[in-house]
Amino acid sequence: MEPAAKMKNINVSFELLSNIVWQRLLDSSAYKAHYQKSDFFKKIDSLEELRKHADYNTGSISSSSAWLLYSAAHYFCPTKIIEVGTFIGKSTLSIAFGAENAPAECEIHTCDNSNDIDLPALSRTKIVQYKKSTSTDMFRKISGSHQAQQFDFMHLDGRLQPEDFSLLQKLLHPDAVIALDDFEGIEKGVTNLIKLRENKLLTSHIVVYPCSKDLLSAHHLVDRSTTALLIPSRMLQLTAQ
Repeated sequence: MEPAAKMKNINVSFELLSNIVWQRLLDSSAYKAHYQKSDFFKKIDSLEELRKHADYNTGSISSSSAWLLYSAAHYFCPTKIIEVGTFIGKSTLSIAFGAENAPAECEIHTCDNSNDIDLPALSRTKIVQYKKSTSTDMFRKISGSHQAQQFDFMHLDGRLQPEDFSLLQKLLHPDAVIALDDFEGIEKGVTNLIKLRENKLLTSHIVVYPCSKDLLSAHHLVDRSTTALLIPSRMLQLTAQ
């Protein structure tokens, strides 16, 4: 009897998988989009007024990235969030609004190396700011506090420093979801992923590339996004429906 022919695998590219993940997250927040998107963007846009208080005035996330961060926080329901790169708070508040969907009280710890801008209290989510502080400063303060904790969601809108990785090893929950801003070319999002891999952090996580233009357009989001995600592979499961 001749041996059975080898059957071909079904190969799923990262691009195809990424579209599936973003579609799932955007579908989950579609109800909120119908009733709350206008109010959400009104609040996010109001943060532009804070630029006048900036010592270092730089760019901020797009409206599409803001809604994607909201959708990710709404879907995963994190309760302990850490962010590198506060600036005027668009990403911070986007995540904060989405995290209001969590079943337990949520808090965000966020740092800015260049500015000391006070964010307005627009969300029920508790926001702890580390002004004029590097990522390393914030990580050390949290690690050394009596309330040291593991975080289940992290947003990186700044470059991680060499000292950060040993601290993150303790601070990040093994199943933490990571959002990476500026994930294109050799920008900081890609650099942060490379450094995380080199330091053997989150090695079982799968990269979800930035949401495609076509999918954004289908959800009435008009500008582009460079936000990527790192998701634990165990969170990706086949279901009957």
